[in-house]
Amino acid sequence: MRKILFFSTILLMTISTHAANFKPAQDFFLSPQSLLHSGQAPRPLLEKGWQRDQFQLSYLVEKDRRQFWLNDQDILRDLHLSQFVTSKRTQKNYRVIRISQSSLLGEETKTKSQEWIGLGEAIPAVNDLGIAMNLVSTPLRKKGDWKSDISVQIPALTRLRIVDIHESWLQVEVASEPMLKGFVDLNNVVLKSDFAQFVTTRGPDGANLPWQQAKYRDGRELVLKDGKRILVQDITGLTTQPDLAISTITNDRHQLFLRQNLRVLKTEAQVWAESKIPGHGPVFWKKDQISSDLKPQENTLTNADILKMEISSVTFHPKAPHLGVVSATGIYITLDGQTWRKIPLFGNQSHPVLVNSAGVLFVGPYRSFDYGKTFQPVFRWEKLTAMLETQLQAAVQNMKLVSLSIPKDNQLHIEIQAAGKKIRLAGKLSGEPISHWDFISK
Repeated sequence: MRKILFFSTILLMTISTHAANFKPAQDFFLSPQSLLHSGQAPRPLLEKGWQRDQFQLSYLVEKDRRQFWLNDQDILRDLHLSQFVTSKRTQKNYRVIRISQSSLLGEETKTKSQEWIGLGEAIPAVNDLGIAMNLVSTPLRKKGDWKSDISVQIPALTRLRIVDIHESWLQVEVASEPMLKGFVDLNNVVLKSDFAQFVTTRGPDGANLPWQQAKYRDGRELVLKDGKRILVQDITGLTTQPDLAISTITNDRHQLFLRQNLRVLKTEAQVWAESKIPGHGPVFWKKDQISSDLKPQENTLTNADILKMEISSVTFHPKAPHLGVVSATGIYITLDGQTWRKIPLFGNQSHPVLVNSAGVLFVGPYRSFDYGKTFQPVFRWEKLTAMLETQLQAAVQNMKLVSLSIPKDNQLHIEIQAAGKKIRLAGKLSGEPISHWDFISK
């Protein structure tokens, strides 16, 4: 009996030792698109024959409360329609040359040097109206007319530089072959304005008007949340929805149709390694998986959350759209263009907001030099009231600040509603609160 127990113990120890040292074989495939693996091999053998890595992106998207996964070639996002981008990490500006699965090749606008930057650190430039991409194979016509001759058939998802918009026709040149010019049907293309979140246009005086919330594009017009329409070519600045995607395929299983809007919830990058092993030649195997969840952190809101609010004022940095402020029953700030946090100082108050080129935040009569951590008065409300009462020779009650603007460096323009009138004032910005105001109009 003791001998049986002794040998059983030795056997169990041997099995345990082998189990601890056992390394399962790795599945390998003929290509990353293969549905079934074609064999197995020890990982050390695959690593020894390693040739190169490649990425395959997939996205968890939501449509009508249904969630499903799509590959990167199945959707378009705002960066695909961008001609210029800014790096969140370095603040450098780039002209987009081409986009791969997980990065883009950009030409730095100052040095003209070319660099690869990750899509996660790139933000579409505010003053860039972007390019167009055709969703289906599209004829390039010599004139904006259905009877016009066809120069060439453009393959689907070709990058097209926009020259002009004529009624229902888009005048373009092919980005990869600038000599190819002509007209394409506006209904066959996706524009950067299809991803618009907020837009601005120029007023009669040439200054940008307040930012307005976009709803959707209808032909050559962009429909705003208040129902007004503006021409796409009149837009001078726009910010985009980074979690919005547009489908480039039809998929019956997911009840998905061409050109449907989708909400991106999560991104996964599968790293495929290509190796050469004896008896098989080139094979592919899954090396690593990188996941990016777009859910907000605690006490933050997404762009979708912000767009559901009643927004009274919104502003973005003129060159860095990841810095923005929104007034919507409280003041909210974003430093990454994707998530927003509430600034506790203002509670549920609403004020006109502004961000100048130096990144200074203006919220009502206050300003912040440290991205909303602390605020100081930019003017004294009681002194402004006293000045207006002297000028108007009447008591001023229920005075309301309507808007803020900085048409020139170191000059702040404000619009006030008081005594049944709208009054525009200009004051010089300095380190101290503004004490002198000039009337622009009464």
